[in-house]
Amino acid sequence: PCISEKYNDKVCPKRSFKANWHPGYRVHALTGNILALGLSQILLEMLQEWDAHKIDPFQLYAQLKAEEDASYAKISSSEIPQNGTIPGLITEEMAALGLHAKHLLRKEAICHTALLPAESRYLGILTQSSKQGFHDYDLGTPLKARTSPSTENRSAIHETAGSSNSSSTNFDPNPMTLTYEPDKRQDCPVQLNADYKDYYLITDRDGWSSITVPNDAELRAYGSSSSSSFDPAGLVMVCLMKCDWGRCEPGEFQLREFDLGLLKFEVNGQPVVNMTGFKEWNQCSLLRGPEGIDLYHKPNLEGRFEVRAFVTKGENQTLSFTRILSVIVL
Repeated sequence: PCISEKYNDKVCPKRSFKANWHPGYRVHALTGNILALGLSQILLEMLQEWDAHKIDPFQLYAQLKAEEDASYAKISSSEIPQNGTIPGLITEEMAALGLHAKHLLRKEAICHTALLPAESRYLGILTQSSKQGFHDYDLGTPLKARTSPSTENRSAIHETAGSSNSSSTNFDPNPMTLTYEPDKRQDCPVQLNADYKDYYLITDRDGWSSITVPNDAELRAYGSSSSSSFDPAGLVMVCLMKCDWGRCEPGEFQLREFDLGLLKFEVNGQPVVNMTGFKEWNQCSLLRGPEGIDLYHKPNLEGRFEVRAFVTKGENQTLSFTRILSVIVL
């Protein structure tokens, strides 16, 4: 009986992910209740001690807040390597290019991510959209609309190196398209999932596609209405979709295709000559510019970074494409 009842079939019984090997939600519920009972007991004992010692709640809050601020300050001011490697983070190659650990560990970053759950998606910051909320956020464009054989080129922009170098990049003439896969969203009256690997899709039909980070909404939310308060070091990172179990879809371009010259990137009109990945975090790579720029890119006149991508049609491929999960500037 336990095996047959391990999943709740009162709502959407034919939903996905009811794996045979999984112990089911009832085991989760049992574990959760046991943990909740223990936490409730601790909370009750705390309230009893509070009452017995007549503790001033405002004084206690001030004390705990001061301790928290001190801990945070200690983390922020702790010693970090000025140069050299950090296992799993900064490789010898990165150190040789002058990458400073303080920029990765301390610099405030803006992560322009398509992934869910992300507050920037729910609040309409990423898409600069009025569609907001946990259920009503801007989904983007369905995959089929982007990959159908009848889909025409979205832009007449063709491969012209350096053509994007302009005084204003807040308007992307051929923006990367936020894309989602409807078949990954289960049709059910209740929310079954919150994690979705949405992405920016660039295909061989698109020409140069661009994205500007930060956008206006990101500056208002995480910086200020003026770009003068956003002071990045100039590191630009791109995170590509990680193929499930290492098996990529036909026509999908990854780092290998970049090395072959089939996938190209630019940052503010300057070509990317190398994608420097992290040893234990190889999904994301720092975009390296030509000599004199290397890892540290200069912002445009608006203090922003326009990242452009170009996908060349692969041999014997119906459609060649790459999927970008996030663009990070710090």
